Amino acid sequence: MLSKTSYAIRRSLPLRDRVATSAIVEFDLLNLNLTEIARNKDTDQLVQFSQDESGRPQLLDDKGIKLANLSQVSAQMPLETTAIGTITLQPAATAQLKLRGISDPIKINKIAQGDFAQQNLNLEADIEIRLEKPTYPALTLDGKSLGRLDKDSVATLTHASALTPGASFDGTVTTIGSGRGKQAQITTARGTILKTAQQYSAYNRHHFNGDSHRFTVQFVAENKTVPAIYLDNRKLGLVIDKESRSTLLKAGINQNRQIIKGAKIESNIRAAKLIVDPVRINYPPLGAWVKRYDPETSTLRAAETTPQQAFRHQLQGKDNIFLNPSKPMNTSKANPTNDKIEIYTDGSCLGNPGPGGWAAIINKAGAS
Repeated sequence: MLSKTSYAIRRSLPLRDRVATSAIVEFDLLNLNLTEIARNKDTDQLVQFSQDESGRPQLLDDKGIKLANLSQVSAQMPLETTAIGTITLQPAATAQLKLRGISDPIKINKIAQGDFAQQNLNLEADIEIRLEKPTYPALTLDGKSLGRLDKDSVATLTHASALTPGASFDGTVTTIGSGRGKQAQITTARGTILKTAQQYSAYNRHHFNGDSHRFTVQFVAENKTVPAIYLDNRKLGLVIDKESRSTLLKAGINQNRQIIKGAKIESNIRAAKLIVDPVRINYPPLGAWVKRYDPETSTLRAAETTPQQAFRHQLQGKDNIFLNPSKPMNTSKANPTNDKIEIYTDGSCLGNPGPGGWAAIINKAGAS
Protein backbone atom coordinates (compact mmCIF):
# COMPACT_ATOMS: atom_id res chain seq x y z
CA MET A 1 0.00 0.00 0.00
CA LEU A 2 1.28 3.41 -0.90
CA SER A 3 0.23 6.92 -0.03
CA LYS A 4 -0.79 9.35 -2.76
CA THR A 5 2.20 11.55 -2.02
CA SER A 6 5.87 11.14 -1.27
CA TYR A 7 7.20 14.53 -0.25
CA ALA A 8 10.19 14.43 2.08
CA ILE A 9 9.76 16.18 5.43
CA ARG A 10 12.88 18.10 6.45
CA ARG A 11 13.21 16.71 9.97
CA SER A 12 15.32 18.28 12.68
CA LEU A 13 14.51 15.45 15.12
CA PRO A 14 13.79 11.72 14.80
CA LEU A 15 10.05 11.06 14.48
CA ARG A 16 9.60 9.68 17.99
CA ASP A 17 11.38 12.69 19.55
CA ARG A 18 9.49 15.16 17.39
CA VAL A 19 6.12 13.75 18.47
CA ALA A 20 7.15 13.48 22.09
CA THR A 21 8.34 17.08 22.31
CA SER A 22 5.79 18.60 19.86
CA ALA A 23 8.67 20.02 17.82
CA ILE A 24 7.72 22.33 14.98
CA VAL A 25 7.55 21.00 11.41
CA GLU A 26 8.28 23.41 8.54
CA PHE A 27 7.06 23.18 4.94
CA ASP A 28 8.64 25.26 2.15
CA LEU A 29 6.11 27.10 -0.04
CA LEU A 30 6.64 28.28 -3.64
CA ASN A 31 4.55 30.03 -6.34
CA LEU A 32 2.86 32.13 -3.70
CA ASN A 33 -0.61 33.64 -3.90
CA LEU A 34 0.55 36.73 -2.02
CA THR A 35 -2.87 38.37 -2.02
CA GLU A 36 -4.45 35.47 -0.13
CA ILE A 37 -1.43 34.81 2.09
CA ALA A 38 -1.36 38.46 3.18
CA ARG A 39 -4.85 38.11 4.69
CA ASN A 40 -3.67 35.75 7.44
CA LYS A 41 0.13 35.72 7.37
CA ASP A 42 1.91 35.29 10.71
CA THR A 43 -1.34 34.11 12.36
CA ASP A 44 -2.79 30.65 12.88
CA GLN A 45 -5.05 29.43 10.09
CA LEU A 46 -6.62 26.22 8.84
CA VAL A 47 -4.93 24.80 5.71
CA GLN A 48 -5.38 21.70 3.57
CA PHE A 49 -2.81 19.66 1.62
CA SER A 50 -3.87 18.97 -1.95
CA GLN A 51 -2.66 18.71 -5.57
CA ASP A 52 -3.21 20.89 -8.62
CA GLU A 53 -4.19 19.70 -12.10
CA SER A 54 -0.55 18.89 -12.91
CA GLY A 55 -0.17 16.68 -9.87
CA ARG A 56 2.02 19.16 -8.00
CA PRO A 57 1.47 19.38 -4.24
CA GLN A 58 -0.33 22.53 -3.17
CA LEU A 59 -1.69 24.20 -0.06
CA LEU A 60 -5.29 25.46 0.18
CA ASP A 61 -6.98 27.70 2.73
CA ASP A 62 -10.20 26.81 4.57
CA LYS A 63 -12.26 28.03 1.58
CA GLY A 64 -10.38 25.87 -0.93
CA ILE A 65 -8.42 28.81 -2.39
CA LYS A 66 -4.85 28.00 -3.42
CA LEU A 67 -2.21 29.63 -1.23
CA ALA A 68 0.97 28.14 -2.71
CA ASN A 69 2.69 25.06 -4.07
CA LEU A 70 4.64 22.87 -1.68
CA SER A 71 8.30 22.22 -2.37
CA GLN A 72 8.66 18.52 -3.15
CA VAL A 73 11.86 18.29 -1.10
CA SER A 74 10.43 19.61 2.14
CA ALA A 75 6.86 18.40 2.61
CA GLN A 76 5.13 15.07 2.97
CA MET A 77 1.47 14.83 3.80
CA PRO A 78 -1.36 12.61 2.52
CA LEU A 79 -3.91 14.33 0.33
CA GLU A 80 -6.78 16.00 2.22
CA THR A 81 -4.72 16.32 5.40
CA THR A 82 -5.69 19.48 7.29
CA ALA A 83 -3.65 21.39 9.85
CA ILE A 84 -3.53 24.57 11.89
CA GLY A 85 -0.38 26.46 10.97
CA THR A 86 1.26 29.81 10.43
CA ILE A 87 2.56 31.07 7.09
CA THR A 88 5.64 33.28 7.29
CA LEU A 89 7.11 35.06 4.27
CA GLN A 90 10.81 34.40 3.76
CA PRO A 91 13.33 37.18 3.10
CA ALA A 92 13.64 37.89 -0.63
CA ALA A 93 16.93 37.29 -2.45
CA THR A 94 16.25 40.09 -4.96
CA ALA A 95 14.32 43.36 -5.16
CA GLN A 96 12.89 45.62 -7.84
CA LEU A 97 13.96 49.26 -8.09
CA LYS A 98 11.79 51.79 -9.94
CA LEU A 99 13.24 55.23 -10.72
CA ARG A 100 11.51 58.37 -11.91
CA GLY A 101 11.73 58.82 -15.65
CA ILE A 102 12.83 55.21 -16.26
CA SER A 103 10.16 52.79 -17.43
CA ASP A 104 12.17 49.57 -17.00
CA PRO A 105 12.59 48.30 -13.42
CA ILE A 106 16.11 47.71 -12.10
CA LYS A 107 16.87 44.32 -10.53
CA ILE A 108 18.82 44.32 -7.27
CA ASN A 109 20.73 41.14 -6.41
CA LYS A 110 22.88 39.90 -3.52
CA ILE A 111 20.45 41.17 -0.89
CA ALA A 112 21.34 38.22 1.36
CA GLN A 113 24.87 39.66 1.65
CA GLY A 114 23.64 43.17 2.52
CA ASP A 115 22.29 44.94 5.59
CA PHE A 116 18.64 44.14 4.75
CA ALA A 117 19.10 40.37 4.44
CA GLN A 118 16.26 39.50 6.83
CA GLN A 119 13.79 42.16 5.69
CA ASN A 120 11.20 42.47 2.94
CA LEU A 121 10.83 46.06 1.70
CA ASN A 122 8.06 47.98 -0.01
CA LEU A 123 8.83 51.69 0.26
CA GLU A 124 9.82 54.92 -1.47
CA ALA A 125 13.05 56.60 -0.37
CA ASP A 126 16.21 58.39 -1.49
CA ILE A 127 19.04 56.03 -2.40
CA GLU A 128 22.76 56.33 -3.03
CA ILE A 129 24.68 54.61 -5.84
CA ARG A 130 28.18 53.44 -5.05
CA LEU A 131 30.50 51.61 -7.42
CA GLU A 132 31.89 48.47 -5.78
CA LYS A 133 33.53 45.18 -6.61
CA PRO A 134 31.09 42.31 -5.95
CA THR A 135 32.26 39.49 -3.73
CA TYR A 136 31.44 35.81 -3.84
CA PRO A 137 31.66 33.16 -1.09
CA ALA A 138 34.53 30.70 -1.29
CA LEU A 139 36.20 28.13 0.93
CA THR A 140 39.82 28.45 1.97
CA LEU A 141 42.18 25.69 3.04
CA ASP A 142 45.41 26.52 4.87
CA GLY A 143 44.94 30.19 3.96
CA LYS A 144 44.58 29.54 0.23
CA SER A 145 41.34 29.62 -1.76
CA LEU A 146 40.03 26.15 -2.54
CA GLY A 147 37.27 27.42 -4.82
CA ARG A 148 34.08 29.41 -5.22
CA LEU A 149 31.04 27.73 -3.64
CA ASP A 150 28.34 26.62 -6.06
CA LYS A 151 24.75 27.87 -5.82
CA ASP A 152 23.40 24.92 -3.83
CA SER A 153 26.23 25.11 -1.29
CA VAL A 154 25.62 28.83 -0.78
CA ALA A 155 21.94 28.07 -0.11
CA THR A 156 22.89 25.31 2.35
CA LEU A 157 25.23 27.55 4.35
CA THR A 158 22.71 30.40 4.29
CA HIS A 159 20.01 28.08 5.67
CA ALA A 160 22.40 27.06 8.46
CA SER A 161 23.33 30.72 9.19
CA ALA A 162 26.95 29.80 8.44
CA LEU A 163 27.59 31.97 5.37
CA THR A 164 29.69 34.50 7.27
CA PRO A 165 33.35 35.47 6.74
CA GLY A 166 35.61 33.49 9.05
CA ALA A 167 33.12 30.71 9.77
CA SER A 168 35.14 27.47 10.08
CA PHE A 169 34.28 23.78 10.19
CA ASP A 170 35.97 20.40 9.96
CA GLY A 171 35.38 17.94 7.13
CA THR A 172 36.84 15.87 4.34
CA VAL A 173 37.53 16.91 0.74
CA THR A 174 37.46 14.86 -2.45
CA THR A 175 38.32 16.04 -5.96
CA ILE A 176 35.64 15.37 -8.60
CA GLY A 177 36.27 15.56 -12.34
CA SER A 178 39.43 16.65 -14.11
CA GLY A 179 40.93 19.56 -16.02
CA ARG A 180 38.91 22.77 -16.03
CA GLY A 181 35.87 20.87 -14.79
CA LYS A 182 37.63 19.81 -11.59
CA GLN A 183 35.57 20.45 -8.44
CA ALA A 184 36.15 19.98 -4.74
CA GLN A 185 33.45 18.18 -2.75
CA ILE A 186 33.50 18.77 0.99
CA THR A 187 31.66 16.60 3.49
CA THR A 188 31.29 18.22 6.90
CA ALA A 189 31.50 16.33 10.18
CA ARG A 190 27.67 16.37 10.29
CA GLY A 191 27.32 14.87 6.83
CA THR A 192 26.44 18.03 4.89
CA ILE A 193 27.87 18.07 1.35
CA LEU A 194 29.28 21.27 -0.16
CA LYS A 195 30.87 21.78 -3.57
CA THR A 196 33.03 24.38 -5.25
CA ALA A 197 32.13 25.51 -8.76
CA GLN A 198 35.76 24.90 -9.64
CA GLN A 199 38.91 23.83 -7.79
CA TYR A 200 41.09 26.96 -7.92
CA SER A 201 44.63 27.31 -9.22
CA ALA A 202 46.19 27.15 -5.76
CA TYR A 203 45.11 23.50 -5.66
CA ASN A 204 44.62 22.89 -9.38
CA ARG A 205 47.27 20.17 -9.51
CA HIS A 206 46.20 18.58 -6.25
CA HIS A 207 43.84 15.60 -6.22
CA PHE A 208 42.09 15.20 -2.88
CA ASN A 209 40.83 11.79 -1.82
CA GLY A 210 38.83 12.11 1.38
CA ASP A 211 41.52 14.18 3.12
CA SER A 212 40.54 15.67 6.50
CA HIS A 213 40.98 19.42 6.88
CA ARG A 214 39.53 22.53 8.49
CA PHE A 215 37.76 24.87 6.06
CA THR A 216 36.98 28.57 6.37
CA VAL A 217 34.37 30.68 4.59
CA GLN A 218 35.73 33.83 2.93
CA PHE A 219 34.33 36.39 0.50
CA VAL A 220 36.57 37.07 -2.49
CA ALA A 221 36.28 40.27 -4.54
CA GLU A 222 35.92 40.17 -8.32
CA ASN A 223 37.90 42.49 -10.65
CA LYS A 224 34.93 44.39 -12.14
CA THR A 225 32.87 47.13 -10.44
CA VAL A 226 29.07 47.30 -10.42
CA PRO A 227 26.50 49.72 -8.92
CA ALA A 228 25.66 49.06 -5.28
CA ILE A 229 22.41 50.41 -3.80
CA TYR A 230 22.55 52.07 -0.38
CA LEU A 231 19.57 53.09 1.73
CA ASP A 232 20.23 55.29 4.79
CA ASN A 233 23.93 54.46 4.48
CA ARG A 234 23.13 50.75 4.68
CA LYS A 235 23.84 48.40 1.80
CA LEU A 236 20.76 46.92 0.12
CA GLY A 237 22.34 44.96 -2.73
CA LEU A 238 24.12 45.04 -6.08
CA VAL A 239 22.98 45.64 -9.66
CA ILE A 240 24.74 42.79 -11.45
CA ASP A 241 22.10 42.08 -14.10
CA LYS A 242 23.48 43.16 -17.48
CA GLU A 243 20.22 44.71 -18.73
CA SER A 244 19.67 46.62 -15.49
CA ARG A 245 23.22 48.00 -15.57
CA SER A 246 22.67 49.09 -19.17
CA THR A 247 19.43 50.84 -18.18
CA LEU A 248 21.23 52.79 -15.45
CA LEU A 249 24.05 53.71 -17.81
CA LYS A 250 21.63 55.05 -20.47
CA ALA A 251 19.96 57.16 -17.78
CA GLY A 252 23.31 58.70 -16.82
CA ILE A 253 23.48 56.90 -13.48
CA ASN A 254 27.10 55.80 -13.51
CA GLN A 255 28.86 58.00 -10.94
CA ASN A 256 30.12 56.95 -7.53
CA ARG A 257 28.21 58.43 -4.56
CA GLN A 258 25.33 59.52 -6.83
CA ILE A 259 22.09 60.36 -4.96
CA ILE A 260 18.70 59.47 -6.51
CA LYS A 261 15.50 60.94 -5.07
CA GLY A 262 12.18 59.13 -4.67
CA ALA A 263 13.20 55.61 -5.65
CA LYS A 264 10.63 52.85 -5.14
CA ILE A 265 11.93 49.58 -3.72
CA GLU A 266 9.90 46.37 -3.61
CA SER A 267 11.22 42.97 -2.55
CA ASN A 268 10.62 40.07 -4.95
CA ILE A 269 9.07 37.65 -2.46
CA ARG A 270 9.25 34.14 -3.87
CA ALA A 271 9.11 31.80 -0.88
CA ALA A 272 7.35 31.28 2.43
CA LYS A 273 7.18 28.68 5.19
CA LEU A 274 4.23 26.93 6.74
CA ILE A 275 5.01 26.23 10.39
CA VAL A 276 2.92 23.52 12.03
CA ASP A 277 2.86 21.85 15.42
CA PRO A 278 2.45 18.07 14.79
CA VAL A 279 -0.35 17.82 17.38
CA ARG A 280 -2.43 20.20 15.23
CA ILE A 281 -2.37 17.97 12.13
CA ASN A 282 -5.55 16.10 11.20
CA TYR A 283 -4.90 13.14 8.89
CA PRO A 284 -7.62 11.72 6.61
CA PRO A 285 -8.94 8.17 7.22
CA LEU A 286 -6.42 5.53 6.13
CA GLY A 287 -8.60 4.28 3.30
CA ALA A 288 -8.66 7.74 1.72
CA TRP A 289 -4.95 7.88 1.00
CA VAL A 290 -3.77 4.36 0.29
CA LYS A 291 -4.67 2.05 -2.59
CA ARG A 292 -4.22 -1.65 -3.16
CA TYR A 293 -2.37 -3.01 -6.17
CA ASP A 294 -4.77 -3.88 -8.95
CA PRO A 295 -3.24 -5.90 -11.83
CA GLU A 296 -6.14 -4.88 -14.08
CA THR A 297 -5.39 -1.14 -13.83
CA SER A 298 -1.61 -1.13 -13.41
CA THR A 299 0.31 -0.23 -16.58
CA LEU A 300 3.59 -1.74 -15.37
CA ARG A 301 4.55 -4.62 -17.61
CA ALA A 302 5.21 -8.07 -16.19
CA ALA A 303 8.93 -7.74 -16.88
CA GLU A 304 9.07 -4.57 -14.72
CA THR A 305 7.36 -5.75 -11.57
CA THR A 306 10.35 -6.37 -9.30
CA PRO A 307 10.81 -3.67 -6.63
CA GLN A 308 14.08 -2.50 -8.21
CA GLN A 309 12.66 -2.29 -11.73
CA ALA A 310 9.48 -0.56 -10.60
CA PHE A 311 11.46 1.96 -8.56
CA ARG A 312 13.68 2.69 -11.58
CA HIS A 313 10.51 3.08 -13.64
CA GLN A 314 9.21 5.66 -11.15
CA LEU A 315 12.48 7.63 -11.13
CA GLN A 316 12.28 7.97 -14.91
CA GLY A 317 8.90 9.70 -14.55
CA LYS A 318 6.82 6.84 -15.95
CA ASP A 319 3.77 5.64 -14.01
CA ASN A 320 4.68 7.81 -11.03
CA ILE A 321 3.51 5.51 -8.29
CA PHE A 322 3.81 8.15 -5.58
CA LEU A 323 1.89 11.00 -7.21
CA ASN A 324 -0.55 8.86 -9.19
CA PRO A 325 -2.39 6.43 -6.89
CA SER A 326 -4.12 4.75 -9.84
CA LYS A 327 -0.78 3.26 -10.89
CA PRO A 328 0.70 1.68 -7.75
CA MET A 329 3.86 -0.38 -7.79
CA ASN A 330 3.57 -4.13 -7.96
CA THR A 331 6.19 -5.59 -5.66
CA SER A 332 4.35 -8.84 -4.98
CA LYS A 333 5.84 -12.26 -5.52
CA ALA A 334 4.31 -15.72 -5.44
CA ASN A 335 2.80 -16.52 -2.06
CA PRO A 336 2.62 -20.31 -1.84
CA THR A 337 0.46 -20.30 1.28
CA ASN A 338 -1.98 -17.73 -0.19
CA ASP A 339 -1.95 -15.88 3.12
CA LYS A 340 -3.14 -12.30 2.86
CA ILE A 341 -0.33 -9.83 3.56
CA GLU A 342 -0.84 -6.08 4.01
CA ILE A 343 2.12 -3.68 4.02
CA TYR A 344 1.92 0.01 4.96
CA THR A 345 5.13 1.88 4.19
CA ASP A 346 6.42 5.43 3.94
CA GLY A 347 9.66 7.34 4.18
CA SER A 348 12.22 9.32 2.26
CA CYS A 349 15.69 10.85 2.39
CA LEU A 350 15.09 13.30 -0.48
CA GLY A 351 16.25 16.82 0.35
CA ASN A 352 17.18 16.02 3.94
CA PRO A 353 20.35 17.73 5.20
CA GLY A 354 21.07 14.67 7.36
CA PRO A 355 20.01 11.03 7.63
CA GLY A 356 16.54 10.08 6.40
CA GLY A 357 14.46 7.09 7.31
CA TRP A 358 11.62 4.78 6.43
CA ALA A 359 9.13 2.54 8.23
CA ALA A 360 6.81 -0.32 7.36
CA ILE A 361 3.97 -2.18 9.09
CA ILE A 362 3.34 -5.73 7.87
CA ASN A 363 0.06 -7.44 8.69
CA LYS A 364 -0.25 -11.20 8.15
CA ALA A 365 -2.78 -13.62 9.59
CA GLY A 366 -3.86 -11.17 12.26
CA ALA A 367 -0.30 -10.42 13.45
CA SER A 368 1.67 -7.19 12.86
